Amino acid sequence: MGTLLRRKCDWHDAGGLRLVLEHGGNPNEIGIFGHTALHSSVHRDNSLEMMEMLLDYGADPALPNREGRSAIVIAARRGRADALDLFERYGTPISLAGIDALIAARARDQKEIIRSLTASEPRLELELVERGGGLLAEFSGVGNLAGVRNLLDLV
Repeated sequence: MGTLLRRKCDWHDAGGLRLVLEHGGNPNEIGIFGHTALHSSVHRDNSLEMMEMLLDYGADPALPNREGRSAIVIAARRGRADALDLFERYGTPISLAGIDALIAARARDQKEIIRSLTASEPRLELELVERGGGLLAEFSGVGNLAGVRNLLDLV
């Protein structure tokens, strides 16, 4: 069932996802490739509807995958401010540190947090610039215009 959940997320199949969840699919099952259906959903840029469905059935956005990345971290690195906001609405705090906190703040257009983080840890901006091209592509790919602007402010 877990494999079916992850496949439905890979294929952006909301109807199929609902069907598997209704028949007992565990959204927190970690599959042989080391991730849950929510990890797949965020990584594949699924709709918020699909992520919300997984959350309704108990998916945990803070659960780490095999590499130690939660759906929260994946969403931040992909520029999915909408997913981060959704996780918060479902009661999961967006508690990140270091570079991931700065990436999330730029994705969510949180100017005050950006200023605070870069003032307290100036090296984070250098690290962000090193990752800049990939992040810019990710943010652009999901249509996060504010996040793209925040990344371009670095140059």
